Amino acid sequence: MLESMRSAPPISLSAGRGLARYLVGRVLRSRLGPRLGDRPAVYLSHFVVHGRLPNLCEQKTFSERIAFRRLCPQAIFTPLSDKIEVRSYVKDRIGEAYLIPLHAVTSDPERFRFETLPPSYMMKANHGCGWNEVVRDAAPADVAVLRAKARSWLDQDFARYKRERHYGGIRPKIMFETLLQDEGRVPKDYKIHCFRRNGQLRQVVQVHCDRFGDHRVNFFTPEWEPIPFSHGYASAGLEAVPRPANLDAMLGLAGRLADPFNYVRVDLYSLAERIYFGELTFTPGAGLMAFDPAAVDAEWALHFDPDPTFFGDGAAVAGPNAGVQVEATA
Repeated sequence: MLESMRSAPPISLSAGRGLARYLVGRVLRSRLGPRLGDRPAVYLSHFVVHGRLPNLCEQKTFSERIAFRRLCPQAIFTPLSDKIEVRSYVKDRIGEAYLIPLHAVTSDPERFRFETLPPSYMMKANHGCGWNEVVRDAAPADVAVLRAKARSWLDQDFARYKRERHYGGIRPKIMFETLLQDEGRVPKDYKIHCFRRNGQLRQVVQVHCDRFGDHRVNFFTPEWEPIPFSHGYASAGLEAVPRPANLDAMLGLAGRLADPFNYVRVDLYSLAERIYFGELTFTPGAGLMAFDPAAVDAEWALHFDPDPTFFGDGAAVAGPNAGVQVEATA
């Protein structure tokens, strides 16, 4: 036994790191994961995805800057991440015409009268991401399922999943919007990354096709030149993602909504050349999206000014939120 162990080939650095990432991932998904504090959870989840601990002092990658925001969000992130509260901001900035019509809002799905809604609509939770339910021609039997789903959303603290602290201050509610449809499907989702460095705006357009079916994602420059880049989804053929006739208008609206920020992603829809606002996202994917090629992670960080970090002598002495402390890592 001992002899065979001595003769075994050494574990390579890459293989050892891969094993470590696997084991840490198991810990985060275990019962221990939710018990971890925000700081270790952010550091370890970053390590699992990117293969290294985040350096929150230097923040040389986009993912590290998002990791910092998870722990030290600016106060304004909370109301603008609330899918209901953000509507006031959008109305003031670009006008009410860009808002998807809102049928109703409730915090008590058990008592809510679903029969007052139109046959088709979109049910969402306002305090997180991914909590969407497309409802087409709802039958009475569907209501019980919808009530249960809405209640489960309200009972969850989205901020705890990936430790995006700014979601924790949102009062959970259920909202019912008009269902946007493009030939029976949810329309393309134009996620416009708005970077600002030294006052100069730079944009990258991320297009999601058929989000609830054969989900494909493409990236483009503002001139609609394809960017060979992926976050893990397969891309659609270019013939399926033509340049929108109102692209310039979408870019302009996104820029106006993003004007106060060094970085934010502005999600828009275009239906029959009419533009609708989706949401603002300050920590897309919680910074836990693999970049392919990996070099783009560092390139995106160069596009915008970092958030104030207030580090001194290797430790955080203050931050955008009072009382938040973030240790630096090498």
